[in-house]
Amino acid sequence: MLSVVFLLLFVFPSCKKKDSDLGLDLIGTEALGVNTVDTFEIKTYCELQDSVTSGLKSANLLGSYQDPKFGKVEYATVTQILLSSNNPNFGDVGLISIDSVVLALKYTESTGVAKYGELDPQTFEVYELDEDIHRDSTYYTFSQVLTKPTNLVEVGSEVITPNPYGDAYVGQDTLEPQLRIRLDTNLGWQLINAQANGDLLDNETFKTFFKGLQIKVNNGMQANNEGAILYFDLTDLSSKMTIYYKEDTIAKSFDFTIDTDNAARFTQANFDMTGTYLEQVLNDTVSGEYEFYYQANHIWAALEFPDLLAIKNQQGLIVNKAELIVPAQFYPTDELFVPTTMFILYKDSTGKDLLIPDYVNPDGAYYESEGAYKFIITRYVQRVMTGEYQNNGLRITNSNFFSTATRAVFNGSQTTNKEKPKLIITYSNY
Repeated sequence: MLSVVFLLLFVFPSCKKKDSDLGLDLIGTEALGVNTVDTFEIKTYCELQDSVTSGLKSANLLGSYQDPKFGKVEYATVTQILLSSNNPNFGDVGLISIDSVVLALKYTESTGVAKYGELDPQTFEVYELDEDIHRDSTYYTFSQVLTKPTNLVEVGSEVITPNPYGDAYVGQDTLEPQLRIRLDTNLGWQLINAQANGDLLDNETFKTFFKGLQIKVNNGMQANNEGAILYFDLTDLSSKMTIYYKEDTIAKSFDFTIDTDNAARFTQANFDMTGTYLEQVLNDTVSGEYEFYYQANHIWAALEFPDLLAIKNQQGLIVNKAELIVPAQFYPTDELFVPTTMFILYKDSTGKDLLIPDYVNPDGAYYESEGAYKFIITRYVQRVMTGEYQNNGLRITNSNFFSTATRAVFNGSQTTNKEKPKLIITYSNY
């Protein structure tokens, strides 16, 4: 269901109307008796998303950081690797010496940035899979996979300081930014020797022999705000594993690719909320009245309006404009920045989460000068008033929910901060 909802984001056209036009298409005639109400009760809390699909997304995530509000956040990537050509001929094995084996992962800024958090050193680990994964299977952030016990990262090469903004250099070649992890040369020998046994005949044969890789971090205890989640495009040709070797004195290389159309891949996530206020909010919705949250791949922010229908019984009621303002706690210098835009879902009578009809006329931008998100929800409120929609509340999420690690901290309805969430409805009677 989540995937269907987010697919719809790219179906609806994006356009905006001036405030003066809002509601005119609902009224049809000139409205009389204009009233404005901004004193609606608002309940705020968090809704856990515990079945988030993570296969074949636009970005794969890797890394960890310690969030002062959300606890330890950690991502790993699982992927098959493929032959760049069938039945490769490495040459005379007796004359071969392996210089290095390098796993390259190209950073992506498809969501606007290539990382979330601080670019501190991280300790990387790579393991060979010990079970098959399949492109047509459904994988979730909690999906586990068996791996062989040996860490394939070359001893002494485990700690890397990521740099998504600096070019990579291989010999005399300058490459786009990428994370390059040196692997044990024994892996190179394992793959070269497999050619003689027919295990490199084609990709179907190879995937049976070498099932893929799990790439993860092992950063232990981190201080608050230390570390980052990194974003990678594994469908780019720069994302690959390469054996660099010599046959006698002739330098050669062979690439194992991560192919867009044939390889299975997914992201694993671990959210350790132990002892955090988020854990308290999830276990006790009253706590969300003070502070509530959004977190990619994990949490939706939720709002309910118990007395929304208080104005319903007024004769000839037409909603001219309904605006929801949700303050967020964020400082411009914070590396754990809030998403630039969010959007809203409503629950239908069966409990399904659907886009509100106002998505064809969206706002949902973060206004830094006001420290708040603003949403136009006029059509949604009008349909609640007419009984077409049930008053089941709203959920705040983001179009990059599946492919980033962003989060937001919102002021609850009982916050001790100055600004509280507010629903402002302007309506008319005729």
